[in-house]
Amino acid sequence: MPGLIVDDLTVPGLLAPYPLDGLIGDMVARILPPEVPRTTEARS
Repeated sequence: MPGLIVDDLTVPGLLAPYPLDGLIGDMVARILPPEVPRTTEARS
């Protein structure tokens, strides 16, 4: 499922201090609904 793939990329992307963090975070922000906190998704 695409959701699982996105989640796999999101967890290291949000936790790692790399330039890709902003890019992945932006992609996730566009994919996930605004009411879904990205921090919760990364920790789950």
